[in-house]
Amino acid sequence: MDTEQLASILGGAVGPAHVLSGDAVGDDYTHDEALTAAPTRPGAVVLPSSTAEVAAVLRLADEHRIPVTARGAGTGLSGGCVPRPGGIVLSLERMDRILEIDTANHVAVVQPGVTLGQLDEATAAHGLVYPVYPGEMSATLGGTWRPTPAACGR
Repeated sequence: MDTEQLASILGGAVGPAHVLSGDAVGDDYTHDEALTAAPTRPGAVVLPSSTAEVAAVLRLADEHRIPVTARGAGTGLSGGCVPRPGGIVLSLERMDRILEIDTANHVAVVQPGVTLGQLDEATAAHGLVYPVYPGEMSATLGGTWRPTPAACGR
């Protein structure tokens, strides 16, 4: 499938304005901060804004047997968001809402595109903190994992 066809199919899931293909795919979407992983150009970058749009993109990718690489801010150092050639980059950057801060249970419910900086600012207003500081506050929560509650007492 060529990039125009791919963009057209994905545009039906998230709207044409939220699909990048060809020259519109910036170099940032070809790599993360890893020094050992070679950049790879995807066939398309899709920018969903909801769980339903993510599900629609994944259904289409499965139907057409197209590899998908999920991507947050691209601040990782492991090459985890380097796409497969001609595949789809599922960029979660538009899913950047803080849905709930439960101060009683010290839990934050967020979309994967929320940055550590955004969450730190929001939890600070409640006297809480998300205790993961990898040194990069522009990293997104979708790329971090924490086995304990998302917000702890400050």
